[in-house]
Amino acid sequence: MEVMNYPLVLLDNGKLMVCGGFWDGRMFLLATDNDHILETYYNHTETVSALAVDKDETYLVTGNIQ
Repeated sequence: MEVMNYPLVLLDNGKLMVCGGFWDGRMFLLATDNDHILETYYNHTETVSALAVDKDETYLVTGNIQ
């Protein structure tokens, strides 16, 4: 998967990546070493344009900036 101009956060020392930015509100959890999609999340009804994670990587905050 090619990721360009999508909001993303890296997790687990760069081994995992969460990315949003898709028109239907999907977000993906990807393994960065092989670009495999590990999980697909459908928690939003609009494009996720903002992602943030706390320093302990316990909480992921997602949102839409309009």
